[in-house]
Amino acid sequence: MSGAASARSSAVASRPKQ
Repeated sequence: MSGAASARSSAVASRPKQ
């Protein structure tokens, strides 16, 4: 299920890192 992992990783990367 690389698709789910990719979507999750993308969301985390999109989040603002403070």
